[in-house]
Amino acid sequence: MFNPNPVSISDTSTATIDISASVGCSDPNCLSDGDYVMVEIIQDSLGGNFSYRPGNTSEGSQTQTVQLKLGDAVTASFQVTAKKGTPAQQYNFIIRVSDVRRGDTSILQNVVLDPPTGGVEERLTVTQ
Repeated sequence: MFNPNPVSISDTSTATIDISASVGCSDPNCLSDGDYVMVEIIQDSLGGNFSYRPGNTSEGSQTQTVQLKLGDAVTASFQVTAKKGTPAQQYNFIIRVSDVRRGDTSILQNVVLDPPTGGVEERLTVTQ
């Protein structure tokens, strides 16, 4: 979800996704404490030039890691800023879970994502 939805060229908008995780179980293929997700934001429309910052960090990146809370939800967010010269129009972005990891190992094949794409598409309107 973007908040606020319409932004001017100099404004920054926040894109968020809530990620919930099932309670762990004794099977080693189940999620366990310490597992985390890789979350990414992707522009899904042509045109425009944007910068991205995960959460409240000062680093620019389109990916971030978020530790899961079993039986609860966590929020991942990106600060999205339209750069100068970006035409005024609507732009689509996908915010999604791109991987689930235990340490350095991907366990995505053991996880059922809902929705299957792992994320949501959101629309951001840039105004002049």
